[in-house]
Amino acid sequence: MGWSWMQIVPDAGFPNSIATYAHGLIRDNPSSSRAEVAAIYAVLTISPRDSEVIIYTDSQTAINGLQSCSSSVYSNSRLYYKTTNFELWAIIEQTILSKNLTVSPIKVKAHSGNYLNDFADFLANTAHTASSSILISGMNLA
Repeated sequence: MGWSWMQIVPDAGFPNSIATYAHGLIRDNPSSSRAEVAAIYAVLTISPRDSEVIIYTDSQTAINGLQSCSSSVYSNSRLYYKTTNFELWAIIEQTILSKNLTVSPIKVKAHSGNYLNDFADFLANTAHTASSSILISGMNLA
């Protein structure tokens, strides 16, 4: 299952200015939700400490997961272990805390002609054949 992220340059003088991007594969129990979570993990690992990260996603599951990570009682509750992909969310939560990141998810409509969302989908779909793909597996996340 493919995942991707892009860094957008605000105020670059051009609409939709992409500074950089990455895409890759997740192999362990692949699903669209797990791929979204892998993309979030990948972008947070390269984000500078003490920065604000705005994540545009068409996945309500990803938004709900990020909001749960922001809850101070989340990782100490039984809900934590009942959450799908809780082990990935635990690593994301730890990354956010250890790097002191401010993460703001913003919902975008899927398949609506949004150039950036369509390009992210394209990158995720081509991750299987691209030589630049990054593999995220359980070994990388543990």
